[in-house]
Amino acid sequence: MVSDSEVTEKESQRGFTLRAVVLGCLLSFVFTLVSSYLQINFGMGFGFGVVTIFLAYVFFHKMLGGSSKREIALAFIMSGSGLSVAYFLGFSIFLQESVPNANLPAWLVPSQEALQDKVLSSSVWITPVLVTFFLAVTSGLLGLIVAYSTYKLFVQNKRMVFPGLTANAVIIDSCFKKEGRIRFLAYFLVAG
Repeated sequence: MVSDSEVTEKESQRGFTLRAVVLGCLLSFVFTLVSSYLQINFGMGFGFGVVTIFLAYVFFHKMLGGSSKREIALAFIMSGSGLSVAYFLGFSIFLQESVPNANLPAWLVPSQEALQDKVLSSSVWITPVLVTFFLAVTSGLLGLIVAYSTYKLFVQNKRMVFPGLTANAVIIDSCFKKEGRIRFLAYFLVAG
């Protein structure tokens, strides 16, 4: 029989896992596409943090037999680049269309002619989207390295809490508290 302390120790060791990185990157790619479409066509974006936490919890904890707060947090961190990629791509398109002498490189944004003619072929868009996505994932990985090297400072000093991310941390924590809390989160996501 396994004791509670052995289970807790085993869960606490599960943090930086390949499945969390893969899920986070996959969700980042999907969220980038959705956010880019919303940003370019409607001038608005959507944060997918709560959706990521819920999906990671369901996939890892319920379907694959267990996870830890650290693993779900890693998937959340890796998926967080979708909105910034959309803003960057939207801003690059705006510059290319609005500033006559911008002439940004084709690997960053399609040419002014392609944008004016509203060309939607993948040959024009795939390179800028992949380059932007690669830059965002690289930024996420660098952020992860900084986060792991400085996490004790943030955990010990209560005055350095980031209010925008506190809600996500509470949601991750509530996934492991009581069974009813994750159901409440699921109902909230469906209603939203």
